[in-house]
Amino acid sequence: MSAVRLESETGGVPVSAPRNPGVFASSKGHQPVRTSSARQFAILTGLIFLPLVACLGFASTAQAVDNGALGVRPATEADSFHLDAAAGTTLEEIALVKNGTSSPVTLLTYVVDGTTNPQGLLSLGSQDSTSIGLGLWTTLTTPSITVPPMTEKEVPFSINIPVGTTPGDYIGGLIIQAPTQTGQVSSDANGTPVRIDVVNRQGVRIMLNVAGQAVTKLDAGALSWAQSGDDVTVTLPVTNSGNTTLNPRGSVVLASAVGANTTLAFTTPDSIFPGATVELHATLSPAAFIQIGTITAEVTSAAPAITQSTSFVNIPWWIIVGAVAILALIGLLVRRQLLFSRKARLAFARLEALDA
Repeated sequence: MSAVRLESETGGVPVSAPRNPGVFASSKGHQPVRTSSARQFAILTGLIFLPLVACLGFASTAQAVDNGALGVRPATEADSFHLDAAAGTTLEEIALVKNGTSSPVTLLTYVVDGTTNPQGLLSLGSQDSTSIGLGLWTTLTTPSITVPPMTEKEVPFSINIPVGTTPGDYIGGLIIQAPTQTGQVSSDANGTPVRIDVVNRQGVRIMLNVAGQAVTKLDAGALSWAQSGDDVTVTLPVTNSGNTTLNPRGSVVLASAVGANTTLAFTTPDSIFPGATVELHATLSPAAFIQIGTITAEVTSAAPAITQSTSFVNIPWWIIVGAVAILALIGLLVRRQLLFSRKARLAFARLEALDA
């Protein structure tokens, strides 16, 4: 489903959620509080919005993913808006906002841009983020709405696509935001007063294709690998440099003169929107005790296939240290043998001189 529930969590770094319902957060800064002794403390206010995450599959029926009381969905589609238009045109659309509670509720409404995060999931910006696409082009009739209890209310909006807009796919989301729930002040481990305010948001995905020449291009960064315990993880960053959404699939071949010879599958992102970069990962578990060879990665999609290779030498450190020690000992023995041989030759030469 593309409508998702969002609610705050502690921390200041955006975190991606699993497919379908998602959670996002964004720090709103710090607020000072004054104690009875007139000392000023900093309050960390957790208006934290994790990047909005939505799955990219299509639901078979219209459903709003919500907190059991509020929801948002398209008026004429099952799960998200799928729109096609030419540059210089305007689209008129309607979303339905549900209030399943027994009281009226007032909600903020706004549209933000979206992208694919490094984990391969859809991420929508916060209310304060700068938009250059759908979030900028979309106009709502009102910045907030009041929905009567146990009803659905229409939210009309228009998308004005500028003349000269580059053809291709654009992603965004229409967000509804409930009033902030002010938290209680408590103290952290350092004794600093902390208050976490909770902001619940939900959104429905908007996918827009602007007519024009489609460009399918996928670029790859450097192929790398890293060992952690008994596991070896191979990583390949890929970037959608075209203007169409791609669904890449990839594999890794480990070819070794010493160690394992195997093929692994990369993790599969939901999709990669234009301009986004995703890290593909494949894990060998457990890895061979000693591995000497090469790693070759291949990624296929609607764009031309890409291939990257790198060397793969994985030898335990103590084996390397032991080998160096053995070589050093052999070198020492050889040097002593050479010195002994040289002294012996000199001694024989002296004896021959005396006999003469």
